[in-house]
This record gives sequence, C-alpha cells and structure tokens, in this order.
Amino acid sequence: MKAIVAHAITYAIVAVLARRRVETMHSHSRAHFMITCIVCVLLCLRANCCGAIQQMKRGRPAIDKCDASHHKTRGSSTDKQYQTLSSLGKASYVSKSGMATLLKHVEEHGLPEAFSRATQYRARKAECHRQTPYGECIEGHTILLENGVPIDIALANPMAMFYEQCRLSEHFSRIVKDAMVNYPCSPAKPWNIVFYQDGIDPSDGLAKHHSRKSCVFYSSFLEFGQRALAHEEVWSTLCIARENGVAKKLDGGGIGRLTEKVAEQFFNEKRDIRRAGMVATLYDGSRVHIFAVIGCLLADAFAFKDMLACKGHDNIIWDFHQLNHVSVESVP
Repeated sequence: MKAIVAHAITYAIVAVLARRRVETMHSHSRAHFMITCIVCVLLCLRANCCGAIQQMKRGRPAIDKCDASHHKTRGSSTDKQYQTLSSLGKASYVSKSGMATLLKHVEEHGLPEAFSRATQYRARKAECHRQTPYGECIEGHTILLENGVPIDIALANPMAMFYEQCRLSEHFSRIVKDAMVNYPCSPAKPWNIVFYQDGIDPSDGLAKHHSRKSCVFYSSFLEFGQRALAHEEVWSTLCIARENGVAKKLDGGGIGRLTEKVAEQFFNEKRDIRRAGMVATLYDGSRVHIFAVIGCLLADAFAFKDMLACKGHDNIIWDFHQLNHVSVESVP
C-alpha cells in the first residue's frame, strides 16, 4: 500500500514538471515529450505488476491476517466435520458410495445394538435358515466327488426364496402382480423359468492361478419382462461353487452334474413347481399360484458345453445336430 502511494506522488510531481516544460516547447517537441512521458508511466506500472506477481509466487498471503483469522474461526466446525468424514474407512477400505449408503441407512434406521463380524455372521445364518411353507431358504446337500469323497454344498430353495421376496418386497410383489395380469398362469399355461449359469472370478485377471473362480447359477421368470429382468434384484442366486475345487470334480459329469442338482430344486418329490405349483402371499396381502417349467437356458458357449456336457460348442455356427454328442468323460 505504501509503495502505491509513493508511486502516485512521484507521478504527480513528474506531471507538474512536465506541464511547465511543455509550455515552453514548440508543437512538435511538445508531442514527442508527451509520448515519452506516457511510455515512462506504462513502464513503471508494468514493473509494479511484475513485483506483485513475484510476491504472490513466493507465497505472500493475499488477505490480511485479521481476515484469515476470522475465516479460520468461522470454518473450524466445518473443518472438523470434514476431518471426521475423511478418516472413515481408513482401517478397512470401503468405497465412498458404499460408505454413503451405509451412513444413510444408519441415519434412517439407527445404529444396531450389536454389529460385530460374528454377529453379522449369525444374522446371515438365521436369515438363510428362516422357515417358510416350502422349507428353509438355504438347504444343505451331500454330493460325491470323482474320488468318491462326499462333500457338503449349499443350494438355495427357489420356492422359499420366492415366497420371502413376495412377502417382504413391495416392488417385487408389484412386478409379480403385473406379470400375472399380463400372463395369467395355470397348469395348462405355465410360466417359463430362465435358468442362467455363468462363471465369476473375483481374483486378479492377470493372475496365473484362478483358484477363486466360481460357477454360479441364477433363476428368474421370463414373464417379468425385459425391463424388470435388466435389474439384478429379480434374479435369485441358486448356487455358488468353486469351479476347480468342487464344480468340475463332481462325480457323474462335473458342472453338468451340478446343473442337474440345482434344477432338482424346482422339481423333486417334496415340491414340484410344474405339477403342484407354488403359492405366495404378496406384499398387499393378495395371493398368487404359479406353475412353471424351465423355458430358457441362458449362458455363453462354454457354459452350455459344461451344463449339457455336449460337443460342438466351439463351432462358428452352433450345430444343434451335435447336441446329443456328449463327452466320454461326462458319462457316469
């Protein structure tokens, strides 16, 4: 500020002296002198601007100390809140979107009394073994490996899962109700089950060994429509099995044998969705009776080969005449 005042006084003195000098000059000399003075003033202003820029680059504060202290006092609570939010998820990584969803859920429903890892495990087990008119949601089965060793696997009970989804979810019940209006269901006109199988690999794609690669089965109903089937919430997960450790080592066909076991969850002696159907109570209290058959197999070429144990899957055009050509290793 002092430098600006000093420069202003200097310019004023120069202007007074220049005026007196100009009065004694001829017209041509007067014009040259005025141009010279203007150039000098512009050069001085440029020097002052360059000095200010250099001071800013050196880190000189642009605001006064009193303004900075006032800003710091006013934003102290906000800074503390930001520090608290930034510290979340440091010990155990959680994405920002996941953290925001979790905090929103806590804000709406409150903090649970117990939330340890063991408590969450017990809660999951209790939900999986919830009793319905069609049994538990998750059932245990024993199946043999190629070497004759029995192994326990968990398979979802699709009828029990459907019953719970209709009872608990208003949106899922609305989808079922709309589908019943558009496609009335009866033993003569059953719905079509979409049976979907795919492999998932949570490990690094560049890793040499993919020991965590798993074979997963899903199911839904074709009558739900393309718009609903585009959302994962209408798909039920029937089975997850390690591909190298379990799925490909099952006795009687590997993944083909596992496919048969999963399909039996719809059609067996206890329950048969094709003959007896299943009855579910929707969220609004109304009831639906659904009959269904497997109407669509959804998979890629390699999954089809594993599910059906058929040959010819690697042709450029799928050869349906080779569907009855099975692998010798898959024959029990």
